[in-house]
Amino acid sequence: MKLKRSTKCYFKKFITKNKQEQLEKVIKEYSRVVNLFIGKYQKEIPQQRKYDLLKKEHIHSFNTWLSARLIKDAFAEGYGMVQSAKSNAKTRKQNYIRPKHYGRKLILSETIATIEQNTKTKEFDLMVTLGCIGDKMKINIPLKKHKHYNEFKDWKLSKSITLHRDYIMFTFETQTPPKKEIDSGEQIGMDFGINKFIATSNRETIGEGYKDLLIKLKRKKQHSKAWYRCKEELREFIDYNIKNLDYNLYSLVVVEKLFNIHKNMKLKKRLSKNVRFFVSKWTVSYAYDRLKANCNVNRVPYRTVSNFRNSQTCPECNHVDKKNRKTQEDFCCLNCGYSDNADYTSAKVALLRFNSRNPMVSDAKQLNSKNMVYNYV
Repeated sequence: MKLKRSTKCYFKKFITKNKQEQLEKVIKEYSRVVNLFIGKYQKEIPQQRKYDLLKKEHIHSFNTWLSARLIKDAFAEGYGMVQSAKSNAKTRKQNYIRPKHYGRKLILSETIATIEQNTKTKEFDLMVTLGCIGDKMKINIPLKKHKHYNEFKDWKLSKSITLHRDYIMFTFETQTPPKKEIDSGEQIGMDFGINKFIATSNRETIGEGYKDLLIKLKRKKQHSKAWYRCKEELREFIDYNIKNLDYNLYSLVVVEKLFNIHKNMKLKKRLSKNVRFFVSKWTVSYAYDRLKANCNVNRVPYRTVSNFRNSQTCPECNHVDKKNRKTQEDFCCLNCGYSDNADYTSAKVALLRFNSRNPMVSDAKQLNSKNMVYNYV
């Protein structure tokens, strides 16, 4: 199995004002060329191949001081933007909207960017040289490796980079053994929440203090420096707790997939103003991404199930009723009397839902799921 990961190296404090102005000039012109390409060739994508649109007659069809090599990179990025926009519009059954490049990033191939490891300078151990830009311009960007970068020292470094105004993003890839068999060890269900960051199907709580950080964020003035620091603290909290799970114990991780949690929060005043704040700042999508990434690195299968009435379903008798959820924290089945914390119950139901629909699990696990067959979409 092939894994890809990326890391950022910031350079703004290492380069001179002149270099920064040169980068701004290149980014602005690159963005303009990408948008010109999109405007001229968007109707021909994806019917015409990218290779055909990178030929000489197309490269020299625009008036720009960029080199032919950099124009090719700009065309390649524009082609990908249009292809992605059309594919997403088709999937969502929506009208195609022309994408626009805002100059936030440049995807540069090895024909433009040269990466030099372990430079001769004492202050820096990484150097990226941007050559063949055009207008007789050449930019050397010194960088320092950091802890996250060094974690990938045994991985293969991609020769292309993604250049932003403040940092360069490097991509690494490696080949890992196949993932574990689903029924080769302990299977666990997980439920993300606000009071309990992660509640598991075996009644464990992971990430104490998550709600306290949300309360701390609420006290900060929005978009202030303190507010951004607190947002970063939240991300670090999520990264730390998910990374430090003992993935060696698990052969399967199942979560309920939450959709549109921010939608219709104010509908018929379903939620109080205080609760709406916590839901609006709830970084559950980021937590999903981090959990999935760490499962892939540790070769643990990661699965999702529908969240439809997940919190109202009894894991013992399969009885579904709104009134089973007595409060936000408590669950009590009206049919069989089963009671537990609502977050632990949701984690159990998520795991049972997956087992009931999955033919690969053992007969014993199928019996434990009490024939919980769901036809929900």
